Amino acid sequence: MDKNTAIGLVLIVLVFIGFTYWGQPSKEEQERYKRQQDSIELAKQHEADANLKAAQQQKALAAAAAADTNSVLFAARNGKEQDVVLKNSKVELTLSTKGGVFKKAVLKNYKDQQGNADLTLFDAQKGETTLNFAFTGKEENIRTNELFFTPVNTSDSTATLRIETAKGHIDFNYTLNEYMVSLDIQAVGMDGFFAPSTKSVSLEWMEMARQQEKGYTFENQRSSLTYKEKDSSTDYLSETSEKKETIEEPLEKQLWKAADKLRKNIDAAEYKHVVLGLIFLRYISVSFERLY
Repeated sequence: MDKNTAIGLVLIVLVFIGFTYWGQPSKEEQERYKRQQDSIELAKQHEADANLKAAQQQKALAAAAAADTNSVLFAARNGKEQDVVLKNSKVELTLSTKGGVFKKAVLKNYKDQQGNADLTLFDAQKGETTLNFAFTGKEENIRTNELFFTPVNTSDSTATLRIETAKGHIDFNYTLNEYMVSLDIQAVGMDGFFAPSTKSVSLEWMEMARQQEKGYTFENQRSSLTYKEKDSSTDYLSETSEKKETIEEPLEKQLWKAADKLRKNIDAAEYKHVVLGLIFLRYISVSFERLY
């Protein structure tokens, strides 16, 4: 080692030591950082306490509802959970009678990263997915995750799960076709339970996607959520952003809902004026589409 090299190494060491000394935070900065961390931890604790309190309140409300013998859903709130399996040569899907939705999905003949012959897509018992349907009633609401369904007419490819009520029943009809599953919901004898304006059902879905590949970064870049609106093409959510997508209803459905709300508040003799206005609006819309 010559003289110049030795001097260079010494200078590098001195620069590093100086940078470390002068770059360290001051006492005020350290105290400010500690206060920030304490505030973050306190906010997290408050959030956890609030979530725990909300969960306890929800559990208490569910227990009170299950004990209410006057409820039309009394029988459905008190039952025993069992599994119903739909399967073919490609997939095996497990339905739970508690909530009436899928609790596990297995893709056959696809190895996972541990070398197992079949690939598990999700498993509700491990907290990887929750699915709930909510119906708005006149006197009480239906939340499927609180109810026990009764299996009806089950086979390897079809299953009907039924919510029994004091007024009628609601059937969830599942049909498996290769990899796809269709769901048809039918309400029988429930006319007095729902309001006349009820035309929809709310869907609450949480999914925690499993890491299926050993390369986490690669899989994260290639994973996406694809969805399809009725009578339109497919679309997907961005894999690398927190962007939210809101599905807008067609104009025809919005007009129908508006007319349906007005129907209960306007006298029959006056309703014709509203109807004529809607018909005129529809005429203008069709004429515009034909011209442009």
